[in-house]
Amino acid sequence: MAFGNNVGSPSTYISQDSGDAILKEFYSDDGVTSEIYVDNPWLALIPKKEDVTGRFYNQPVHVSPGQGRSRSFTQAQNASNTAAGSNSTFTTGEALYDFQVKKVENHAVANIASQLIAESSSSRGAFLDMVRLIADGQLQNIANDTAQSVYRTADMSKGVVGGSVAGTTLTFANPADAINFSLGAWLDFSATNSGTSTTFASTASAYCQIVAIDQVGGTATVAFSSGTNTLTANSVAVGNFIYQSGDKSLGMNGFLDWIPYGGVTSADSFQGVNRSNSPVQLAGSYLDGTGGNLEETLEAAIANVVRFGGKLTHFLMSPAQYRQLAQAQGAKVQLMNVMATPQIGFKGIQVVGHSSGPVVCLPDRNCPAGLIAGVNRETWKLISVGKVVHTWQDDGKVWLRSTTSSGMEIRFYSLANVVCKEPRSNVNIKVNPLV
Repeated sequence: MAFGNNVGSPSTYISQDSGDAILKEFYSDDGVTSEIYVDNPWLALIPKKEDVTGRFYNQPVHVSPGQGRSRSFTQAQNASNTAAGSNSTFTTGEALYDFQVKKVENHAVANIASQLIAESSSSRGAFLDMVRLIADGQLQNIANDTAQSVYRTADMSKGVVGGSVAGTTLTFANPADAINFSLGAWLDFSATNSGTSTTFASTASAYCQIVAIDQVGGTATVAFSSGTNTLTANSVAVGNFIYQSGDKSLGMNGFLDWIPYGGVTSADSFQGVNRSNSPVQLAGSYLDGTGGNLEETLEAAIANVVRFGGKLTHFLMSPAQYRQLAQAQGAKVQLMNVMATPQIGFKGIQVVGHSSGPVVCLPDRNCPAGLIAGVNRETWKLISVGKVVHTWQDDGKVWLRSTTSSGMEIRFYSLANVVCKEPRSNVNIKVNPLV
């Protein structure tokens, strides 16, 4: 197959094969990886394990050693082989838990119409400019979603309905959440942020779409494809959770799943583990920072994690929280460079709260506005089959013929999840959302 009219010099004509070669060069695994890490600090910083095949990734967490210690030898011997609460069969008295983490899919498809291909096919530069305009948009789309997912729960709600639902104006209860959505997005809504049920779910024949969005004011105008064109008429209510269409309960298990605020209940079940037997060791700690000085809150979080036997390396927060911290520190601000890769780095503020060393605070636009994530970078892994985001080319082609329209498409794909091997070295800090 050739693209466009075959006119002009054959040396500049873009065929399907030469077009595919150009795209393989530009959308190589390394090229895609560099694109998705820029401006996404936590996604860039998490250590990667890119060879995880099989259905589950088993992550053992050692909660406590065997309890074979006593000033009485008989008691020490009696207790040495008793494992309390462990779900692992490979113990001799130790409390060892095995998290069974399943990888989850994510897709982004860039469609390029035949007319655009034809009109740019006589020039490599024009062809690449045209394709990049469309494909880079979808690459950024899946990059943004992945960068948000490493913070969020598998439920993948990215906002809550506030204000009035009488018309077509969708008001975000937290205005900062408007940045999680883009013009043209299809939406689903649900009364709960658990399970799979929805009050409204977009389909190919009946959908809710954002037709205008004000990310400063925290509102969006939506249109429904059929029926009465208001939120309330389509069963959307104040307090409903908002989703990108098709995402509900299919996301990665990010920070908020592994380190839940408020701890866990006795009926907890997460990746095959009931974490209530030892919640700090299995689900991390939490701290209410809504009523205090931000610097003091961070120092308290450092001290708490040290008390539990852990150590923090970074605080990740929204840009607004970071600005507040910088203003509070004033002339005391100590900036530090943090390198995620040899090519990608970030600048952060140092906080010293304990003899364990400084903790670096980084602004991340993907961090939920009401959260400061205190993490130990080395206790996390982003597991995947291949690069966390890559072009789908198992048949050897990046450039695919569209099966539903006249044109070609590029598919970006991810099969990945987040794993924490030492939850006690992480803390969930609740803060007042800032815009």
